[in-house]
Amino acid sequence: MRLPSLVVLGIVLGACAHAAPSTSQRSADPDSIGGILAAFERSPIVGVGEHHRSSTCHAFLRELIRDPRFAAAVNDIVVEFATPFHQDILDRFVVDGADVDERELRTVWQDTTQLLVWDAPLYRELLVTVRDVNRTLPRDRRVRVLGGDPPIDWSKVHTPSDYGQFGARAPDYVKVIEREVLAKHRKALLVIGGLHLPRQNPVTTTSGRRLPTVTQLLAERDPNRIFVVWTVIGSSLGLRPRELRSTKTEIGERSFAELMPHNFMLLVNGPDGKPVPKPIAPSDLPPIRELVDALLYLGPDKGEVVAPAEVYRDTVYVAQLRERAAILKEMLGFDVQDIEAEIARAQK
Repeated sequence: MRLPSLVVLGIVLGACAHAAPSTSQRSADPDSIGGILAAFERSPIVGVGEHHRSSTCHAFLRELIRDPRFAAAVNDIVVEFATPFHQDILDRFVVDGADVDERELRTVWQDTTQLLVWDAPLYRELLVTVRDVNRTLPRDRRVRVLGGDPPIDWSKVHTPSDYGQFGARAPDYVKVIEREVLAKHRKALLVIGGLHLPRQNPVTTTSGRRLPTVTQLLAERDPNRIFVVWTVIGSSLGLRPRELRSTKTEIGERSFAELMPHNFMLLVNGPDGKPVPKPIAPSDLPPIRELVDALLYLGPDKGEVVAPAEVYRDTVYVAQLRERAAILKEMLGFDVQDIEAEIARAQK
């Protein structure tokens, strides 16, 4: 299974301390959706870690959004798979319920700083879920989906230096949240890869720095601005399926290393000063309670959903992907995605 470009760029570019907000001391909330929505009573932003292309994770997200209590508690959903550059398309499709040409709609998730990851149909399905819910609501109560990724205009990106300004992504999510949510006294669900959410960045970049996460930047003024839910799939850590547990309980004393992907590596400087991968040990990372506020076990891993083959039979899009991948390879020194493998799969 190839590594999603988000994870690769997160390691290299820094994609992914204040005290955490107080939480219930109960070991679990039997209604995990109710527990997440209750967090909005304390914090205007609730961040839920998204497992990219995970059918298990997205089934829960769609259920959460469809719950009748959701639209009563939440005004906006800030997502990683879209940018403000195409916010008008998002609003027309999700809020207005307008008919949007499919090619135009695809630019929402295809014109981001990341390649290939969002081509899985799960991301379109999430937008359709919000659109369907909005059709049942009065105009003034409809939920907006806000693009949080940096507003890249790929028509103006031709060199690594053109792309460089979009590398540090966390500040852009914070700008969108502060401008569109907090300044308007609204509340938002933040759906983003888990490594953007810890209260301090557990990942060391190739430069030796730990760039701030989205949560870290949001919490600079007030740690209670955001409540962080780390989602767990597969290995349960002793949690029951759909159990939401506060990290103020005994589970929070365990090392955050237990939550990291098994194949995840830290990048450290080798003897020659160049970055080399290093497996994560429990002693490398702080306790869970210092980084996230609650754990949500979603159940067994039901696998990833890949992009339909026809996506990579679009010659115009494939040409764009190749051009963008070449820019990133020149900047990073390696391929962030095996685009040719995707194309070959599509041609079978």
